[in-house]
Amino acid sequence: MRAAISALLALVTFAAPDARAAGTDTTVPAAASPHETFLDWPHDRLSTLFENVALGTDSLLSGSRNYDAPTGSYLTLGFAHTAYRPRDAASVDRPITRIKLRLPHTQERLQLLVDRGLTTLTRSDAQRDADNASRPATVDDTPFAALRVMLLDALHLRVDADVGARLRIPVDAFGRVRADRSTAIGNWNLLFSETLLYANSSRFQATTQFSFQRPLSPSVAFTAVTDATWRQTLLGFDLSQTATLLWTHTDRTLYSAEAGITGVTRPDTVTTAYLLTLRVRQKLYRDWLVGEVRPQLIYPRDRGFRPVPSLTLQLEAFFGRGFLD
Repeated sequence: MRAAISALLALVTFAAPDARAAGTDTTVPAAASPHETFLDWPHDRLSTLFENVALGTDSLLSGSRNYDAPTGSYLTLGFAHTAYRPRDAASVDRPITRIKLRLPHTQERLQLLVDRGLTTLTRSDAQRDADNASRPATVDDTPFAALRVMLLDALHLRVDADVGARLRIPVDAFGRVRADRSTAIGNWNLLFSETLLYANSSRFQATTQFSFQRPLSPSVAFTAVTDATWRQTLLGFDLSQTATLLWTHTDRTLYSAEAGITGVTRPDTVTTAYLLTLRVRQKLYRDWLVGEVRPQLIYPRDRGFRPVPSLTLQLEAFFGRGFLD
């Protein structure tokens, strides 16, 4: 159940290769065109290399010499460009780097992570984009590396802890504990999560999140997410509420329509922005090269709630033969 909820909360899961591709031979068929061969050859070689590195890292940490066990590890590389009207803001470029190394020979309790945006890692795409768009000055996209320890995963309750650092000078060490629990009430799936984070630079913060998800048909689902983050540096809360309607047009195209509102409680409790977003994700080549187009309207308080349009173009490539469990 939790995996299904997480898949709907994180649209990036859509881009993962399907179960038929996991663990199968990805050699280009003899009938493949030269264009396909040109693209597949480097992808297959890099995927194989990355999987071998993952298995080697697993062996180093666990003491096991069994290099044949699957890891479910993956690497995501990509780039996003957000364009604004010249009178509104300058365009923004954002690299995408995400690595997960699952370590099965440690009884599946350890993972190595490399990602960006430490404080927004555990939030849905809609929540993260709403927060970044309404408060761009607070966005920290610095890459970080962490070792994740699975503390509990039973009875719909999952608890894990991360220890790591932002990869910058000076190094910014952090520790994080996250607990989430899923349950079903009728046709609704509910997920509650609590995340405690301490970093040298941003001090302590605690994030509470509720999400409600209901499938409306085999291809359509509705999700609502409420988020409250208390920050020690502000002695107040950042608040966010998003509602998302997702639907799959084909097995290669995903659409979502999102509406959101953000706010703060210090120095006063006010709404900071309203947001409207359309997200279109398309598998461009096989199952591993994915494009996204995201037009968005932001209505920020500091501009008198006048609309600020933007357009984001994003490209992601996924590597790793064992991307799915």
